[in-house]
Amino acid sequence: MASLAEIQKQNLQRYITQNPNNQDAAARLQAWNTSGSDPGSGYKAPSQPTQPAQANATNIVQQNPMQKAFDDYYKVMNSGFGDAESLARNQASRLAQEKKGAYQASLQNAATNRDVGLRGVESSLADAKQRTEETAFQQYLASRQNMANRGLSGQGLAKDEDTRLQLAHNREILGHERNAADRRYAIDQAYNDQSKALYDQMGQVSESDLYNELFAQYRSQAAQEQSMKAQQLMSYINAMNQQQQQELDNQFRQDQFGLQKEQFQYGQEQDSLNRREADKNRNLELAQWFTQNYGVPVAPKESYQGLLNQVQGIKPLKVQEFEEDKRRFGLNYALEQQAKSISAMNAQTSRMSANNSASNANFNRMMDIWKATGVAPSGISGVEAGTPWYQGTKTTNYNYKTDPDFAEDVGSVMTTPEKSLQMLTSNAQRFIQKYGYEGYQDLMKAARSQIEE
Repeated sequence: MASLAEIQKQNLQRYITQNPNNQDAAARLQAWNTSGSDPGSGYKAPSQPTQPAQANATNIVQQNPMQKAFDDYYKVMNSGFGDAESLARNQASRLAQEKKGAYQASLQNAATNRDVGLRGVESSLADAKQRTEETAFQQYLASRQNMANRGLSGQGLAKDEDTRLQLAHNREILGHERNAADRRYAIDQAYNDQSKALYDQMGQVSESDLYNELFAQYRSQAAQEQSMKAQQLMSYINAMNQQQQQELDNQFRQDQFGLQKEQFQYGQEQDSLNRREADKNRNLELAQWFTQNYGVPVAPKESYQGLLNQVQGIKPLKVQEFEEDKRRFGLNYALEQQAKSISAMNAQTSRMSANNSASNANFNRMMDIWKATGVAPSGISGVEAGTPWYQGTKTTNYNYKTDPDFAEDVGSVMTTPEKSLQMLTSNAQRFIQKYGYEGYQDLMKAARSQIEE
């Protein structure tokens, strides 16, 4: 959709097309094109139009037929009607200025009404937001009091209620803003239509036409021959004017069609740009995840395989630390350090959600017991008690990092970390069987990292 400035510029161009002798309007359009902005919001009334130049032997071939008709008409009108001509010209000039001044005042009133309307929208939006904020606060206090009365303060149910109230509050605020946007659009559209109509009407005010009408009223003593010739010339001028007006209307319709076509193409290009930007952001997030977990710079790539190629042969940082501790200090120390690392991660996660921290710590503790003893204890969601460690995993030649399913799961973790973390926790055995313990831990760490951010 064209902006207000573009519509005003189009109206000004149409006015100049219909009034080519208006030097003030032409100068304003030239300054607009040079500076890129409207040099003045008000329309300056045109001066007395310049009479067409007399044809001579050097330019008669190039002279416009309409111009020639006007020249002949002025010759007839000036032959013996000096007083009537002077009176008609003075009155035509005055009437043209008055009409254009009235249109100018209407344009100013329309702009003022638009500004008042927009300020009203903003005021209404602010009042609606204030009412929503007050209502939401009262609901929040009532909810907190209700949870306190039930002895649930600080529990998961209380936090869920807070989240529900916040979401309801956000939806109501968004509804107010959408309503305000619709009202702004309606006000701007009404102003655009009104200003376009006023500019069109202003463009139709012709001092020359007014002069012709007034001169005809004072022409009571004109000779029959002069009257007939003047009428013939006027008929010809009117016919030419209708033809030119039809050409202008056709050109305007073509311009409108071209503008709609450009707007459609712009919309398609914008959609394509948005899709490319979304893909770029996703690739950047995946590259950052690999960089953080493998300890080497990983550049964004269009394909997941392109990311894997950059860390080919490199083990994740946590795996490197575990193997180094095991080599230097023995298996028990390595397991102890890994447990501390997991506990630290769980402690950080617990700061985000007190209700989930105990469950996460217990889950990781039981996973450590499973790995250390080789037998799964009871209480691990999705794992039967007594299940042997690594039961059902693939051969030692399997590399989860090159598995397309692992790439898809990483993408799900990056986009929906909370849901993915719940799925990983509830189906630990299935994921360990598929990707091994290292692959499973990478998915868990990625989900927690996204949630903490």
